[in-house]
Amino acid sequence: MKKIIVVGGGQAGLQVCESVRREGFDGELSLICEEDSLPYQRPPLSKSFLLGDTDMERLSIRPPTFFRKYEIKYFLNTSVLSIDRKNKKVKLSNGNLMSYDNLVLTTGARIRQLGISNDNSKVFYIRDVQGSEALRSRLASIDNIAVIGGGFIGLEVAAVCRQLGKSVIVFEQSNSLMARGIPRPLASYYEEVHKEKGVHIALETTVEELKIDRNGIAISFNDNKLIVDAVVIGIGVIPNTELASDSGLRCQNGIVTDSEGRTNDNAIFAAGDCASFFSEYCKKHVRLESIQNAVDTGKVVAANMLGKEKQYDSVPWFWSDQYDLKLQIAGILEPYDDVVPTGSMQNNSFSSYYFYNGAHVGTASVNKPSDHMKSRKLLSVGSKLTAEVLRAPGFDLQSFAKEHS
Repeated sequence: MKKIIVVGGGQAGLQVCESVRREGFDGELSLICEEDSLPYQRPPLSKSFLLGDTDMERLSIRPPTFFRKYEIKYFLNTSVLSIDRKNKKVKLSNGNLMSYDNLVLTTGARIRQLGISNDNSKVFYIRDVQGSEALRSRLASIDNIAVIGGGFIGLEVAAVCRQLGKSVIVFEQSNSLMARGIPRPLASYYEEVHKEKGVHIALETTVEELKIDRNGIAISFNDNKLIVDAVVIGIGVIPNTELASDSGLRCQNGIVTDSEGRTNDNAIFAAGDCASFFSEYCKKHVRLESIQNAVDTGKVVAANMLGKEKQYDSVPWFWSDQYDLKLQIAGILEPYDDVVPTGSMQNNSFSSYYFYNGAHVGTASVNKPSDHMKSRKLLSVGSKLTAEVLRAPGFDLQSFAKEHS
């Protein structure tokens, strides 16, 4: 009987398991989960779960009955210590050895930490449910909070804290918010939104030192000091590649795979946040940190383990919820040399279409889900949309998308 082992109990690992079963695999399937819970949704951790609108039960992606129905063996609180590629075996943290025919690494990424003591009553990282729960339980007793890192997660946390009436300051080293994800003009719009909501934004600011005592946290930055009740740190993640690299698998900003998810060992695949996947859409290796990337690459890996020759060619897309604003991004926004705005920024309902060398490369939409979905469809077939067409009086995106996608 063929054996598949999936290492990592996140969205990508679950997707691999679900997809191989749905594709007809009837062999032995095992999921190794380092955490003490079955796979759960992570995006709500910095949004609705933190706000108290989502509970742990609703975070679960699939109930235990799903794993029984599809005969997926799962091991909680268990990690893989080493891979014996020659004999196709893995050594588990409980001392057991497991053999495989195919091994899938969906080891995800870990939070990038500042070099300070992690006092979980005052310093918080939002990456897993424990971190989010710890902050949620503390929020009722604090008045002011600092967020270090102006990316998606940091700003989502800032928005939740403002909704709960907390005083919030955001520290960001670069000269714009969400600098890795969106162009400067769109970042400026979000900066103004947060300022209007009462968030203090400190750009081009480096936090030099945090001193924790029973009265709070003293933050030193740009020759200034500020005392707050708590700090949330969101300065990015590091892909978990140590297991792969120690096993002789090629790694470079992630576990390197081809467009079918194979590593340099034909029996081992990788997917999700930890994988530097070759994208047929982008024509280069990419390591994307998103739920949809985990789902897409998980499906690709599952298909190829079963000999179905599926390539990763999905249009990248992302989203972020801040206050009552839903930002949705389709494609890759940079580089670009032309942008066409539609809708109304003043009314918080608009889209920006990005072009490079005349080609439509991406769309960013705020509270315009229809524009987002149509853009994804257009981009998936090689968008024929041009800036000239988009600027024409009376242009109708729905009719255009129906004709060209």
